[in-house]
Amino acid sequence: MKYLYKNAIAAGTFDHFHIGHKKLLDNAFSFSEFVYIYVVANEAMYRKKLLALTIESYDKRREGISNYILENGYNKRAKIIPLDTIYGDTLQNDKLDAIYVTNKTYANAEQINRKRLQKGFKTLSIITIPMLASLEGKEISSERIRLGEINRDGISFTEVFKMNKILTLPISLRETLRLPFGTVLQTLKNNKEFKDATCVITIGDIVTKTAIESIGQPAISIIDFKTQRNVIQNDSILNGLKKSALEISNRPGSINTEIVLLFQNALRVYFENRSNTVIVVEGEEDLLALPIMLLAPLGSIVLYGLQGKGAVKIVITEEKKREVQVLLEKFS
Repeated sequence: MKYLYKNAIAAGTFDHFHIGHKKLLDNAFSFSEFVYIYVVANEAMYRKKLLALTIESYDKRREGISNYILENGYNKRAKIIPLDTIYGDTLQNDKLDAIYVTNKTYANAEQINRKRLQKGFKTLSIITIPMLASLEGKEISSERIRLGEINRDGISFTEVFKMNKILTLPISLRETLRLPFGTVLQTLKNNKEFKDATCVITIGDIVTKTAIESIGQPAISIIDFKTQRNVIQNDSILNGLKKSALEISNRPGSINTEIVLLFQNALRVYFENRSNTVIVVEGEEDLLALPIMLLAPLGSIVLYGLQGKGAVKIVITEEKKREVQVLLEKFS
């Protein structure tokens, strides 16, 4: 088979290897005889990215690429190279003739070509691969995966909420949801995980109050001024939160999907200027823990109270999101 290019480059961070990365590599291998896959290995190159602390390790990212090129028979035509600067070995390798980029990395390719000209090398052909879009029309990116908005196939986690404005808890799940979804804590103090978390989110009045006293105000808190269905009165901490709170109604045994937009807006505000948000529920807030876990960023911690047990801590991972999604798909 005759290829358009002999030695090409596909470069990137390749964090949470997703469908967009696959498209980039598929194009590179379709038109190039051999592809050097440059994978960012120097943390200084991505430390300013949003939620950089949740970017996977170099070894994990390399593994995702290796598995894909092996599955698709590309492995004999590829070499994975750790990247410590945007140039890699492009200023030493005069056999390179093309580079595959997205619109977000096009400027780096232009910079490489300027440096190659200074070295007396031929410039690389720059092939721009359009970024894939999810069903709601937004670009599929590693950043959106880290933010908890989409999975690696580019499917938005909000899809589960689009069929009904109100989701109703099926009887078959009642016992399941009485069990802790994560680790039960007796105290929130001296827990390093809270400091390192992407953000902390609380559901429930007592848990929120305890969090404020132990680790500071959470990024987002959801309260209803009740504990065990009894109204909480004259609590100075909780009353102070109500002054600037958003409000939503939510019937017992149900999920008002308006929480989706409220929560996503609260997250945006938090990451833009580190402002905390309180959402006050008229009705009952218990089941709102499920959509919050599904929509929370990777690496964040969700805390909710479990009667007679204590505070339940959930560290948000891709696996936890899948678990929650399966449950929510059973709601009607």
